[in-house]
Amino acid sequence: MKRILFIVGLLLLLVVAPAAAADQADPVVINLNKWYQAHPMAATPGATGEMVFKSPRSAVFVRQAAAGTNLPPHYHSNVDEFVYVVEGSAELLTNGEWVKLQPGDVHVNPRGAVHALKVSHPKGVKFISVFTPPQPANGDMVMIPAGEPLQSPPGLLDSNPGAGLVVSLKEWQGTPVGQSAPRFGSVSMPDNMENDGLKAISISDSPRSVVMLREAGYGAFHHHKQDLADEIVIVVSGSARTVSGSNSYTLGKNDLQIIPLGTDHHMNLMLGENIRFVTVFGLPEKQTTSQPANLK
Repeated sequence: MKRILFIVGLLLLLVVAPAAAADQADPVVINLNKWYQAHPMAATPGATGEMVFKSPRSAVFVRQAAAGTNLPPHYHSNVDEFVYVVEGSAELLTNGEWVKLQPGDVHVNPRGAVHALKVSHPKGVKFISVFTPPQPANGDMVMIPAGEPLQSPPGLLDSNPGAGLVVSLKEWQGTPVGQSAPRFGSVSMPDNMENDGLKAISISDSPRSVVMLREAGYGAFHHHKQDLADEIVIVVSGSARTVSGSNSYTLGKNDLQIIPLGTDHHMNLMLGENIRFVTVFGLPEKQTTSQPANLK
């Protein structure tokens, strides 16, 4: 279930607010429903959005694209791109085929993977977009001329999997937390990847990013900090309390939490609580694919 992505360099397609300061010490928490209520979608084709976080490792955008938006086939030569669909739908060209993107779908677009986007839904599409690392100042979209093969130069695809990935989380959300190995899309939740009561499966990793699907139930207490990466969390369902320093947050569906590298924090699930969420880890550019094993 691949998806949506728009670059800073396309000024005609994207309107972006000033970036947040690099290497922030405090987490960023945004309720996406409230953000979209405060930012009505434009009536004309094109994508608009706001950069809500930027560091040397990652840039996070809250975005939306109106009906009629079209982004022709292209690839990124420097960055990985992750997209999470919040509301609406769009069609994505990935791995040479058009697929429909719907709410709760996750799209991972590694560096060098060719993709395109078109929006025909009358209400457009609302989504989160994460670039790891941030795109260069002059953009990072390499267009593919009409009639040419939909491929990038050899060597750009260095991720696992080494092509576009689209995962539907609909089946995952419909399965009780803690059930063994439920299937959702092309992956299943393993029984053996637990950390302080938190289950996780890595669906994509590269030298620049790791994307995990994670879940936890009552009693989980996950206290940690990332020494290698920014941690970007989107809640798919459920709720949990997270604490960082003197700041406490209750996270629920469609909440976005960004935890900069080195920020100590913990997640605590009380009686009756469970949570499912997607995490994108933005790594330093020169890390190797052996590094994600150290992520918490």
